[in-house]
Amino acid sequence: MIGAMLATPPALVSPCPRERATYSRTWALCTGEGGAGNMEKRVYRRSAHGWTLLYRRFDYGYPEGIAMAPDGFGIVWESRGTLLVTRDGGRRWTPRPDVARPELDFGVSGRVLAHGVAFVTLARRGRRRVLETTDYGRTWRRVRR
Repeated sequence: MIGAMLATPPALVSPCPRERATYSRTWALCTGEGGAGNMEKRVYRRSAHGWTLLYRRFDYGYPEGIAMAPDGFGIVWESRGTLLVTRDGGRRWTPRPDVARPELDFGVSGRVLAHGVAFVTLARRGRRRVLETTDYGRTWRRVRR
């Protein structure tokens, strides 16, 4: 009985219990208090030993969600911010203001599939469009309006 209790991983407890969090597979995106267009963003990865902080930054944009693939490719979409792309499991994020322009495009949803494929839905002036990448976020094209 004691051995079974010790084998239970502590990873099931959220890394951000009092903050807003979104989850994708074994990753968590936690956000701090927002203000003046800026918000703290933290990305964690869960393992059998618990949560590990991979990324922390206080910068422009309000994160809305995270989507990750098992190979470490992922996206974060934001309102009032830009689209962020990672290819290393969440340690480094590259902003893509050429895809989602701050203050013009508002992230609605996102989905990441295997082999570098991802979709993001953006809204601008009440109109939504869906963009797709098939090369791990290097290039994006509109697939639906």
